[in-house]
Amino acid sequence: MKSLNFEALYGIFEEGIYGGRIDNPSDLKVLRSYLRKYFNQLMLNSQTEVGFGSNIPKNQKELIAFTNRMPEIDDPSVFGLPKNIDKAVQRASTEAVVHHLKTLSLAHEEGRVIDKEEKLRLIAPIIKLWAQTYKQIKDAKFASIKNSELMSENPI
Repeated sequence: MKSLNFEALYGIFEEGIYGGRIDNPSDLKVLRSYLRKYFNQLMLNSQTEVGFGSNIPKNQKELIAFTNRMPEIDDPSVFGLPKNIDKAVQRASTEAVVHHLKTLSLAHEEGRVIDKEEKLRLIAPIIKLWAQTYKQIKDAKFASIKNSELMSENPI
């Protein structure tokens, strides 16, 4: 059996799928690292665990079982990150929001006029944090809805 050209596959992912979306060299380095970790001959031979106790599925039945075992929320360890990384990210986001709020407050107290672009730059982390929080709440709310409830004619 002829071996898959992984370098070509990496190129498709890097340029065709993610090309233009990654503008940070360190992010590109991370992408390349994941591509090589998850797309290699050992994975195809099912000699390496993909995550959550599973190897690459070999047929449709295994693929369905594999998909059903996938967690709703990505386990940071799959990406080589510590389990508490989400707390660190939340802390950093919160610190950025507090910093920007203090900057806005100080400018107001000093009577400085902040142009529209600067205001947008300062409140962007606040809006981003709000959007992330709203999405988590919305996702959690809808995740708890059963399929039978979706088909119900009861509006409550």
